[in-house]
Amino acid sequence: MSFLIFFYNGVKYQIVICILFSLVWNYKLYHGNADKKMQIYEIQIYEMQIYEIQIYEMQICEIQIYKMQIYEMETYNNNISKRVK
Repeated sequence: MSFLIFFYNGVKYQIVICILFSLVWNYKLYHGNADKKMQIYEIQIYEMQIYEIQIYEMQICEIQIYKMQIYEMETYNNNISKRVK
């Protein structure tokens, strides 16, 4: 969960998603049954870049990564509403 590796035209891309790993890990620590609720709903990949990740029944709603940088992050029911980097 902390990293995703893709292969495209013989080139290996490794995208490290520290924020996602951190939130999932914290959710597991404070909620014992996180494995039942942690389900990835949608992953869209556009030109070997993660475009959208949605997770239900967790704090993460949407993560969009463009050109290896997170530019939008929206979450539900927690302190983080929107983060732009």
